[in-house]
Amino acid sequence: MMLSGDFTPKGRLALHHKDLLIAQQLARTAGMTLPGVDLVTDLESQAIHAGHGDDDIAAIITALD
Repeated sequence: MMLSGDFTPKGRLALHHKDLLIAQQLARTAGMTLPGVDLVTDLESQAIHAGHGDDDIAAIITALD
């Protein structure tokens, strides 16, 4: 999907982002860090702010363009 630029929603980016924010909060509460989750959350935030929140999670690639 990323290679073809097909971001037809199958799993919405905004919903995945919400779940990652919950995971970040739980990790902080437990005194843990999740660097991979932090990176993906940042990329998702960029893609959402660019208008891709309702697109498929594959639209995260737009943050790297």
